Amino acid sequence: MNEHNPCLKEKEPDRPRFVTLSHVCKNFGALNVFDDVHISFEHGRVHALMGASGSGKTTLMRLLAGIEKPDAGHIEGMSGLKRSAVFQEDRLCENLSVAVNIRMPHTGLKGQDKQRFLQRCENLLRAMGMDETLTRPIHELSGGMKRRVALARAVLADADVFFFDEPLKGLDEKTEQRVMTAIVPLLAGKTVFWATHREGELRYFSSPSLTRIEDIGK
Repeated sequence: MNEHNPCLKEKEPDRPRFVTLSHVCKNFGALNVFDDVHISFEHGRVHALMGASGSGKTTLMRLLAGIEKPDAGHIEGMSGLKRSAVFQEDRLCENLSVAVNIRMPHTGLKGQDKQRFLQRCENLLRAMGMDETLTRPIHELSGGMKRRVALARAVLADADVFFFDEPLKGLDEKTEQRVMTAIVPLLAGKTVFWATHREGELRYFSSPSLTRIEDIGK
């Protein structure tokens, strides 16, 4: 609150334009994954992280998300930002329903807010080709359906930065197209890190920034 005029709210601090890795090194035992990496990613854009299996895509994502810490160097531009992620494991609660799993980041919702959110869940799942699944427990679903639930939970989270690590694995081409048609509009204007070994996935995005992991420092 402004002390001179209590009706005026304090201006929110400006968010950084970039997330920057400065001289970042990361090792796992004798395995050197990154050595003296310096790179910046602009907020509000889709950043495709391309590379073969084992190239370091997941490690870079985990560093950016704050799950892993660099052995040297530092990362700036992520402080205070809310994050949502889909990693290569779906990380769903098997005995809980689809609705409960998707609503986990929103446990405080009640009344009409809760109902509106559940309607958004149902609409998104329907667009993904999963009609009438909200009340089904996760353990009844196929692998591809579980993947779609994980994607829906991540996309519907109230986040600033989204991390997707090989998010379309296990989906056939028709399902992949339905999923991407449904989720890409919901990510507009957000910071998105999309790790994949398939360059064809980038056709769903408008002007994504492409980073090849093999080129950023080993």
